[in-house]
Amino acid sequence: MFSIRRLLGQRDSASVAKNRLQLVLSKDRIQISDAELKSMKEELYRVISHYFTVTPDNLEIEVLTRDGRAALSVNTPVEFPAR
Repeated sequence: MFSIRRLLGQRDSASVAKNRLQLVLSKDRIQISDAELKSMKEELYRVISHYFTVTPDNLEIEVLTRDGRAALSVNTPVEFPAR
């Protein structure tokens, strides 16, 4: 089914809640504090914004675990600066 929200990159509240729960569970598994996660997000924002135009509210960090290993996924819309 076509959704204008999906086209614009907006997600419904159920998928946002699911992603937040997955982040909380993964964060607990790798034992990273909320303060450390917030600091990591701020630092990643500073690095990415050095090269692209980004909005801090749109920066999504996901920590996934599988077979005892963790993977970090960062997702954000970017705009290339005018040159």
